[in-house]
Amino acid sequence: MNGELGTLAQIQANSNGARGQLQATQTQTALVAQLVGQVQKQRQLNLAAIMQEKVELKRFKAMGYQGSSVRDRL
Repeated sequence: MNGELGTLAQIQANSNGARGQLQATQTQTALVAQLVGQVQKQRQLNLAAIMQEKVELKRFKAMGYQGSSVRDRL
């Protein structure tokens, strides 16, 4: 009987450990998904800012502005 109880306790411990690992994996997956979403949003914001910068630069050039930096020559 003691051996059976020990086996049951070990099965329960293994089950709890597996459940904990599953929860940790699910949490990690959710956090990675959230991070990917944030990176994608930041990329979109960066792209929008770059496009706006190019529009403004073209407007400055059309007004006769001569930029002196490499960035101004884009």
